[in-house]
Amino acid sequence: MNIQTINHSETQVIISTEDLQKLVELAEKVEPIKIKMGESDFDTTDLMRLAENGGAFAFLHDDGEDIYTLDDLKVSYK
Repeated sequence: MNIQTINHSETQVIISTEDLQKLVELAEKVEPIKIKMGESDFDTTDLMRLAENGGAFAFLHDDGEDIYTLDDLKVSYK
């Protein structure tokens, strides 16, 4: 069996869903297993905090970014 992996960190690797399924089928021949999928070290709150405080959107506060006025609207929706 050939399994492709990508090193993510010292203790984690990334494998394809297909390769994961192969490993699960092999392991279940020995005993039932349970895999928790989709868990990460970050939750939504952490990502929101990063976007808010990370500085990536700081340019939006520059006066140069405010280049449009209400007069530029072709159609006004209410």
